[in-house]
Amino acid sequence: MRWPTLVLLLACFPLAAMPQALPQTPGSMQAVLSDLAKHAKILAKGHKELRKDAQTIDYGASWLKQRMREDDPVEYRLQLTIDNYLLDRALTNPDEAAGIMKSVAEDVDLKSRDCWKFGHGRRVPVEIRTVKAGVEESGWQIFYRWLPPNNLPVQALEMSFPTPSSPSTCDLPVGMYEIYIEKKDTSGTLLKSNAMVIPVGLENKGSWQLQIP
Repeated sequence: MRWPTLVLLLACFPLAAMPQALPQTPGSMQAVLSDLAKHAKILAKGHKELRKDAQTIDYGASWLKQRMREDDPVEYRLQLTIDNYLLDRALTNPDEAAGIMKSVAEDVDLKSRDCWKFGHGRRVPVEIRTVKAGVEESGWQIFYRWLPPNNLPVQALEMSFPTPSSPSTCDLPVGMYEIYIEKKDTSGTLLKSNAMVIPVGLENKGSWQLQIP
């Protein structure tokens, strides 16, 4: 089943449809960002291999805490709330700690560096063009997932861009995303591309070409 884009959220990020185990509403940013730094320090205590990621989380969360507001985009705040949930989960699931710390550190680092460059709570216009043998072809549906939870036992929900390609544009919160395209051919066979990981942030606009299978 494909979930429709939630126009209300503008950035195409679901709230009510999030998996049961994940937070469905953002927490207070001051509390969330304080807890991110605190949890990272606790997880790294006695674990030298986690210290670099803990330092990245501490620095990024501290930077964001000084600048973010409670009226920043809800989906951006929800992602940080999920980051904090994942670190809290790692406290009671030590086997997952290394993977969680790495994923959360990458997300917090990207968000804090984008905040330094452009300001806090940003949604980035992401344009996708679908191309085959150098020729642009329209009619492909574009699907994406926000990545940080996705190599772990919990996943963010797959969502779609509001319109088929090409091009197709969606405003996404700063973060890492897995993206792919699919379309039924004239015989009804579903064609699907390999997934591609894209970083969203650090530029005014993101633009990528996806190769048609």
